[in-house]
Amino acid sequence: MKSDCIIDKIKNKDLRVIADKVARGIPVSEADALSMLGTNDILELGLIAHAVRTRLHGDIAYYEVNMNTKPSGGGRHETL
Repeated sequence: MKSDCIIDKIKNKDLRVIADKVARGIPVSEADALSMLGTNDILELGLIAHAVRTRLHGDIAYYEVNMNTKPSGGGRHETL
């Protein structure tokens, strides 16, 4: 896995430790999860998530487009 190169891009010391665990295939702890939930370094967290996603699924992504045109509340609309 090319996670070693993302570790060098991460400046947040807590996320750096987590990225190292992820790169080595070590499960993150509950404390690590709480650290990820509380971080403001969303781009660095995204680098870690991307590394996991590409390890599991390769460089493939699927997107869904929802073309639902029904009103979704909040606005005024009549019901029959």
